[in-house]
Amino acid sequence: PGRGTLMADALRATRLVPGFQAAARVMLVEPNPVLADLQRATLRRAPLSPLWCSDLSEVPAGDATILIANEVLDCFPVFQLEHADDGWRERGVCLDAAGALQFCRLPEIAPLAPPAPAGAGVGAVFEHRDWRELGQALRHRHDQGPLAALLVDYGHAGPALGDTLQAVRGHAYEHALTSPGEADLTAQVDFAGFAHQVTAWGLACDGPITQAELLGGLGIAERGSRLMAANPRQAALIEASIARLMAPGGMGTRFKAIALRSPALPPLAGFPAMDNERLRP
Repeated sequence: PGRGTLMADALRATRLVPGFQAAARVMLVEPNPVLADLQRATLRRAPLSPLWCSDLSEVPAGDATILIANEVLDCFPVFQLEHADDGWRERGVCLDAAGALQFCRLPEIAPLAPPAPAGAGVGAVFEHRDWRELGQALRHRHDQGPLAALLVDYGHAGPALGDTLQAVRGHAYEHALTSPGEADLTAQVDFAGFAHQVTAWGLACDGPITQAELLGGLGIAERGSRLMAANPRQAALIEASIARLMAPGGMGTRFKAIALRSPALPPLAGFPAMDNERLRP
């Protein structure tokens, strides 16, 4: 939910869909009470009164579910595997000779889920996440009625090797083990790995596509032109904002979008029909 801005925009837009808001119940999943207060302030004049909960499992299943998740996939713990002479081993944390924290290769051979790209040399790093808990929650909703979910995050579309774990503290990058527990840890999302797990949940998957492709397919250029014509004094700001969202090498390509849906539903708007076999290693 962030500060509630995305939900405020969504509720403003859905006023144009006859009957939508009369049928809708809005739930915000937010474990942080400070952010929840910011969301309440943003949505205090919303046409619908949202309800808050701290975990997706607390959201009651209904006749149909629409789920929007922005930068949620990267919050799941990332597992790193390092390629050795005899196979893949999980990367852990140990102490060096001076008693300082360092990354190390654990002795046990690690299972891979999903499969890593072929051709990895010794020392190569492969990252994956376990999204089964999310999958169980979404599958439960799919069992109760139609489900459509849009997830947006930053990461790579196809299988890839490399160490993307990073730490940010005080708006500056630092080594991930410099101040554990005090820095924000994150890593890129492996969208190919996520799509691989989605199929086991019995859901259909559209994408991933870049944020620029999604917004372009939804008509951001036409929408921007109308906004600039109606607000000429803010035309430069609107144009700059669109350029930032669509920038190649920036938000336009670093951020990806992926859609999950009940198989009986058509592809979500903005997503072309795709063959996800191309994502497999």
